[in-house]
Amino acid sequence: MSVNNNSEQDVFSWSKLCEVLDVKLKDVARKDDITALHAEIEELKVENAKLKCDVKLLSDRLEMVDRKCRSTNIVVNGLCCTNPHAGKNRFVDVCKNMIGVDMIISHTRMLSSGKTFIFTLDTYTDVHTVLSAKGKLMEQQIYVHKDYTPDELNTRYNLRRFAKSLAHKNEYKVRLGEFCVFINDKRYSWSNGNLLASSELDAKILSDILADYIGGIVLNGRTTGDDFGDFSFCGVMGSSVIDYCFVSSNFLTYVNKFQIASEPFSDHMPLCLEMKISSVRLNIDTQNGLDRLYWKNSHCQSYQENLSNRLCNTSILNEISVDEMVNVVIANIKSANVKMPKKKYFVPRQKWFDWRCYRFRTVMRKHLKEYRSNHSIENRHRYYSSRVNFQNVCKQNKMKYHNNNLRKLQYVTCSKDWWQLSNSLKDRSISDIGDLRADDFVKHFSVLLLDSHDQKISWCMPPWFDPFLDSPFELCELNTVLKKLKLSKSPGDDGIPYEFYKYGPPCLHNYMLSLYNYIFLHEDIPSSFKRSILIPLHKKGVKNVVTNYRGLSLINTLCKVFCNIILNRLIHWVSRNNILNEFQAGFRKE
Repeated sequence: MSVNNNSEQDVFSWSKLCEVLDVKLKDVARKDDITALHAEIEELKVENAKLKCDVKLLSDRLEMVDRKCRSTNIVVNGLCCTNPHAGKNRFVDVCKNMIGVDMIISHTRMLSSGKTFIFTLDTYTDVHTVLSAKGKLMEQQIYVHKDYTPDELNTRYNLRRFAKSLAHKNEYKVRLGEFCVFINDKRYSWSNGNLLASSELDAKILSDILADYIGGIVLNGRTTGDDFGDFSFCGVMGSSVIDYCFVSSNFLTYVNKFQIASEPFSDHMPLCLEMKISSVRLNIDTQNGLDRLYWKNSHCQSYQENLSNRLCNTSILNEISVDEMVNVVIANIKSANVKMPKKKYFVPRQKWFDWRCYRFRTVMRKHLKEYRSNHSIENRHRYYSSRVNFQNVCKQNKMKYHNNNLRKLQYVTCSKDWWQLSNSLKDRSISDIGDLRADDFVKHFSVLLLDSHDQKISWCMPPWFDPFLDSPFELCELNTVLKKLKLSKSPGDDGIPYEFYKYGPPCLHNYMLSLYNYIFLHEDIPSSFKRSILIPLHKKGVKNVVTNYRGLSLINTLCKVFCNIILNRLIHWVSRNNILNEFQAGFRKE
């Protein structure tokens, strides 16, 4: 009580000081001496600044006293009593039966015709005991929380200040999200903390304030997709609408639809705003895109049978060109490929998210949909329990996934396993190449790959014939190359990986051998062997400079098999004839 009396005396004394300052200002206004007038104005400014500091200290003291007085207050909903005395008695009986504590209530206040009661308990320990046991009280449909009445009283005042700030800064078009976040925006100076997280803000108050100051409108419950104003917050204590979307009147014509989605990422539902914005449609040629084939070991036998039926009557004809021969191979492989039926596969965003998480999430969404259609207490508890189960399953899967990665890391034996594990943990969904365009890379690599016609060949060895080098290829040479092919490699523009050649039927290998011998003996290179897909890889420096990129060429696998056959023959010929001396060993495998 002494603190309150001192605060009232301070307020009275400072009010008298304000009256004295007002009298001095009137005296200053009657004087004609400009110099004396400026001096007195400076003195008044100093006194005014001191007065502001004193008022700030007084307001802080009053706020501290008020917070101390309200620290023993609790707000209780669900007692359903018609007078304060009955509500007090029922709450005391409930605390004694459910918690086992005899509560001493010094003051009772009834709000909303008995729906809400504010009780002043004896000590803060009693408040902590009641708040710790609010889960047990919920079984009797009695809900308790702290007293946030001062924040509720200042809600309208802060909303007006917020609307004035938006109108003054002229930055308001669309604001969407939890409204207490807007109030606590760091760009604005607000003295209060969490204003709206514990108070029920009437949407009409919000819309009226926005309409008065900035001509805005709240979209909740007023647009297509949210006709009835769905709950935006669903928690264990209840549901409410504390997430809003409001737009300025001149921006309202661009709004197509607003809705509150049924995606329980948290207690707050996502707010979805669909805009009507015209855009330029780009005519992109997608026909030249890479139509890649994907190999499945389970379809190996079916693929071999289909390809054998197509190639059994096919032979190399001298009448057709070498490009047509290559097209025959590619066309038959693509037609023999066993196409997977178009199904909606489950592709998780996180690697730890499995089918078990998917099932629990489906159940949670089902209960959320039931709760949004029927706002009953049973549906709310059913939804919240399913959400807790889903979160627990996700937490278990995360721990299991990270423990498996740690276990794999302990048993890494080579650099290849290390990089596979390291790359699997990286997020490679976005590749940033800066402000470079495709034309920049075309110009850069065109200069690098340009043939130099200045260096003419002055002399070369006359043609000579070697029986081993110039003889036609044999099937054993092709099979040796196919066995050594590495799997899961990127193909060229034909989109056919190594697996379709390596696990192909014998008729495919015979056809490939005939094709390679035709190319080798007639010295006729197919045009597809001269094309490649050039991928720029950033190696060093700034990403906006094309010279910091190295080109990676993806050649057709049919061409790479042909090159490997020639390479093996040259290596065997060099080693058999001792062409290289013992000091040239840097590129040798043995």
